[in-house]
Amino acid sequence: MSFSILFSYAFRIFFLLAGLGAALLVPVWLLMLAGHVPTPTYLGGSLWHSHELIFGFAPAVIAGFLLTAAFNWTGTPNTKGLPLVILAVLWLVGRVALLAADSLPDLLVAAVDLAFLPAAALILLPPLWKAGNWANTAFVGLLGLMALANLMVHLNALEIIDGLSLAGLYGGLDLVLLIMVIVGGRITNAFTRNALGIQVPPQPRRDQMASGSVLLLVVVDLLALPDPVVGAVCLLAAGLTALRMASWQSLKTWKVPLIWILHLSQAWLVIGFALRGGALLFDLMPMTTALHALTIGAVGSLTLGMMTRVALGHSGRPLEIKPIIPWTYAAISLAAVVRIITPAFWPDLIPLANTIAGGLWTFAFATFVIVYLPVLSSPRPDGRAG
Repeated sequence: MSFSILFSYAFRIFFLLAGLGAALLVPVWLLMLAGHVPTPTYLGGSLWHSHELIFGFAPAVIAGFLLTAAFNWTGTPNTKGLPLVILAVLWLVGRVALLAADSLPDLLVAAVDLAFLPAAALILLPPLWKAGNWANTAFVGLLGLMALANLMVHLNALEIIDGLSLAGLYGGLDLVLLIMVIVGGRITNAFTRNALGIQVPPQPRRDQMASGSVLLLVVVDLLALPDPVVGAVCLLAAGLTALRMASWQSLKTWKVPLIWILHLSQAWLVIGFALRGGALLFDLMPMTTALHALTIGAVGSLTLGMMTRVALGHSGRPLEIKPIIPWTYAAISLAAVVRIITPAFWPDLIPLANTIAGGLWTFAFATFVIVYLPVLSSPRPDGRAG
């Protein structure tokens, strides 16, 4: 393994950190639930678990993608070396600080965890600004809003302002989903066209409506508006996301796992938004059911699918995955299904469902780390930069 190669492009180090984080944090959470590992009192068990998915795991994937994509979008020099080392250390120290929060001053824990997102935004901004790439500069603003949502969680934990944790968590999740809608729409159609020749006519109005509905969800969640308002926006987001997918010809992609996983992740968005709207408006199910559709199903599927595809493309390797990788895709969706149906039909089996779903999630991301470590830590076979 070459450390210089790992820090030569953002996707290399941050996809590896994201995979390791996903594979380790869920087992730790299961051990907390079983009482084998002490739960940090700074955030509390369930809040720590939610926070680490939304503000730990997901931002690592986002940073790896955006900092790599900025080089392609602008043609400016790639971010590498010391800036990536510092950013990776900030991410890692944030994870350790929250896990060991009971042994550290609360303000230090908050400061360390809050540093990563603004730092990533500050690294991303200059190349986009210099190139006048205003459309993609919006991602800097979204990272800033994620930092604000994270700050809300910490202000509540520090007992400075009460009642902000849930708004911060929901707002942070919505921002992750908004980035999924924007980026997922771009790469899904592009990769589908390149792999299968399926041409999807440009649909800027549908794209804008889908993104706008999720942006509206960000606003109503950050403002903690009443449940009926949030529920209605969730159903709107579900409908407009489904409308956008209607012309994607997703069923034709089933023979190519690297492609169908991207389509499936967007379908999970539709399911998750619809379930959350149903939970808020009609009390059809526990809220955790809808949230796991969005987090495990949508976020888990897109991050895994994107990392497995982007890592191959940017490292100059053939777009051919190992036979075990489609099983990891299936494991993520199965984990989501287990967490969705168990509370509805077998609530007494929720502890077992947690273990099964956690095991499937861990299998998926641990396998990613094992299979892709050589890809992420070794030079391109063609000798080019990447």
